[in-house]
Amino acid sequence: MSLTVAIPTYNRAGFLDKNLSYLFEQKESFTKVLVNDNASTDNTNEVIKKWKDKGLNINYNVNPENLGWAKNFELCFKNCDTKYVIVLGDDDFMTLGSLPKINELITKDEPDLVFLRALATKKDDLNIRTNVQFEEVSVGQFLTRTMLQFRLLSSYVINMSYYDESAVLAGNFAHLHVVLNCVKEGSKFFICENKLVGTYPNNSSFVHKVNFSDVYVTEFLELFRSYLESKISDTLMQDIEKIMLRKYYPKLILKSRYGKIKKDEVYPENFEKTLSNNEFYKSVKSLYLRDDLLGTLYMIYLLLMPYKTK
Repeated sequence: MSLTVAIPTYNRAGFLDKNLSYLFEQKESFTKVLVNDNASTDNTNEVIKKWKDKGLNINYNVNPENLGWAKNFELCFKNCDTKYVIVLGDDDFMTLGSLPKINELITKDEPDLVFLRALATKKDDLNIRTNVQFEEVSVGQFLTRTMLQFRLLSSYVINMSYYDESAVLAGNFAHLHVVLNCVKEGSKFFICENKLVGTYPNNSSFVHKVNFSDVYVTEFLELFRSYLESKISDTLMQDIEKIMLRKYYPKLILKSRYGKIKKDEVYPENFEKTLSNNEFYKSVKSLYLRDDLLGTLYMIYLLLMPYKTK
């Protein structure tokens, strides 16, 4: 058994307490919990003491000052000394029964990267009652089937052999550098479609104070390409961009137009700059750029129409 559950945290003692309660019930299925505290000012230390006193093996590190979320995530990787790690958001949790299944997989198959489907829920008593199945897939299947959940780092069981200690984890997707390097350098990928990770809905700390297209179009796709352009085919890259265009970006366009997030005045420019070579985008470009009823109806159509990834 060589699995760490690493939790970066800051001033979320209540969520952390629930998170640790799920881990305590499964403590025989992993090596230790690593909590990296970004100089919290609440009662996080009391929560840690409570669960350590109950017998949960916790390594607790406290930063001397708040170093920012990206550096705190980076320290979770740097402080991990087991072969595998799950970097679990402090407000996420591993559903009961999930970690024994994960431990079985990493012991038997030694994967390079594992993806776990997540479930947004308000319930606090989730048990895995189904026959959990892990499916070994190609890199193409892995990317296309997981793309719409790419932001959630808690979804991944990461083989630390592919962690580059010299890499600087920076930007809005600092947490994805390690995942993308696993995809680039690895060859053994698994997906579990059973929902093993619990998340609380509408609880993201990401604040839309910037243009969504600067972050989710330009920054994300440039980072993605920087790691994988030399590994995957142009056809696969086109397919991945198409998934984002059909099922991810329309929601952000609509939220931007109707005041749910910052109004993005530069998204047409960013789409043109970043997606101008995508064949699907070129065929319907005018509908993405129209800020009128027809453009809005097309965005809704894309979100409602089923789209099966390859």
